[in-house]
Amino acid sequence: MVRMDEASDPIYVEVKAVRWYEKVQQKGQRDFNFALFNKGYLPDDAVKLAQIKRGQCFCLVFLYPSPESDLGNWKGRLSKFVGKMENIGIQVNERSYPNEKRSKQVYIARLEISRIEKETNKTG
Repeated sequence: MVRMDEASDPIYVEVKAVRWYEKVQQKGQRDFNFALFNKGYLPDDAVKLAQIKRGQCFCLVFLYPSPESDLGNWKGRLSKFVGKMENIGIQVNERSYPNEKRSKQVYIARLEISRIEKETNKTG
């Protein structure tokens, strides 16, 4: 947890470092590392962070080597994960910044995690 001063809301951060490719196959094809999206990894962190009621919650994921040349695949897998989290009431947003310089060695995904607030019908 990080707090800038006593008046500010705390910031909670989970950090993961994950190989984007697990291994190289015989013909030079690489297998994707699906562990990040499995129980015990990112889903558990998202659930834990979403339970925090006050403050901002982030999960920083360092992917190496960078999936920059295969960014569409990363975005697709992240989109599926986001959908699964929404089904259990957790919102996940990847934060990016304009004119951001990216490394060819590592990709840093900044995922903001929050609980989806249910609308309540007030009558009367």
